[in-house]
Amino acid sequence: MKTLILALTLLTAVTPVTRGAAVFVLPNAARATNLTLVGGSATGFTNTGGIYTNPTITGGTFTGGTFSLSTNTGVTASRAVVSDSAQRITNSVTTATELGYVSGVTSAIQTQLGTKAPTASPTFTGVVTTTNITSSGTNALYFHVNGSNRMSLISAGHVEMAGALSVGPVNGVAMLSVAANGGQSAYFAGQVGILTTNPTVPLSVWSDGNSMSLGTGSNVSASFVVAGSRAFFGYDATHARVQGGATKGVTLAVNGSFGSGTVALHATSAGLVGIATSVPTYDFDVNGVIQSRGSSGGVRQYTGSATNQNRMVGVVKTITTTVANVGLTETNLMTETFPASGLAATGDTVEILMFGTTAANANSKTVAAYFGAQKIVESAAFTSSAAAWRIVGTITRTGAATQVACVTVFVDGATPVTTYTAPTETLSGTITIKATGTAPTANGDITQVFHRSEFKPGNP
Repeated sequence: MKTLILALTLLTAVTPVTRGAAVFVLPNAARATNLTLVGGSATGFTNTGGIYTNPTITGGTFTGGTFSLSTNTGVTASRAVVSDSAQRITNSVTTATELGYVSGVTSAIQTQLGTKAPTASPTFTGVVTTTNITSSGTNALYFHVNGSNRMSLISAGHVEMAGALSVGPVNGVAMLSVAANGGQSAYFAGQVGILTTNPTVPLSVWSDGNSMSLGTGSNVSASFVVAGSRAFFGYDATHARVQGGATKGVTLAVNGSFGSGTVALHATSAGLVGIATSVPTYDFDVNGVIQSRGSSGGVRQYTGSATNQNRMVGVVKTITTTVANVGLTETNLMTETFPASGLAATGDTVEILMFGTTAANANSKTVAAYFGAQKIVESAAFTSSAAAWRIVGTITRTGAATQVACVTVFVDGATPVTTYTAPTETLSGTITIKATGTAPTANGDITQVFHRSEFKPGNP
């Protein structure tokens, strides 16, 4: 087939002619002139001087050559050519420049566009893979699910997820903040390590110093709680506190793994306390020996009365530093200050034991004992050489300021002296209990080597 050359800008309003079985579109006579056959021959057309001026004739044929159309006054310059409903050539709204945009297209353009996301509010239904996302602005990038923000990349340098997780620098320090489920809790799958990359338990804190801090620093209650409120460890705004939950006791154990080992102390939910036993049956139950140390050691008893809270059971005071007489008159030897309200109830008693030695001479000597200002016993003058002496006795409360005392003094080589007295010391204050020695001849004739007082309650 020969080529139909249309020497015009664009063609419109056409009428078909045929060459053999092929149909050639030629311009309408009213819109075209100078349709020239270049080479070959044509029949069925009007030919005037080689120019065919009757292109409206249909059914014409030509043999060889080409038609050349020099002008077409019915079309617009630089527009694409299309055919109208009457199969005539006309121009479209598409410009030649726009038509050039499809140069190099190898498949359907709409199919390709259908796989692209819009730049504004795109919606993705599958997996999105990318190597780089660049954005800008105060809130640089948002991720939404069902219309709600679920993740934000903030230009300040941190990441926020639905207000629950924030990762990024705060005042230059890397921070992780979690507030899930309405700010009430957080969930971490697996084990969490602080200052360690190899946690071996659900929460592992790797630190040689103060490892954890609880509370805000204000004087308010703060505690660790075992799930189900079974145990509490913390501060109750007044004291440090270890507390079992409802019906739960507290055990302090040593040696062995957690849940085993030796029970050092156990407090039941009923308030019974056991030492070295996990099944105490008394308010204070000791599976072993009780020892009280110190010169004022002992056991205090509280009967429910404020005035009785200083009552003691056992030794009140022991003195072993030797003291000898000095001067020719009565000299204080060992002296004890008995505590205020030490005899708080009628029948309360303090038992005393004092003893010592004398010098190896026959000088005259005398020993005595006092409860407060009251002399409760005194020996007769004795001259025993290198002798031992001893004072024993009891002082019992009969009233707030009245007592009875029965005390005996023993001296080697001399007759014992027993004295009954009724002191009138005010027991709400401290009381002095002491021994004295009188040796008119020489210093050091009388020496005290031991003193002890012991409390016995009237109604334990």
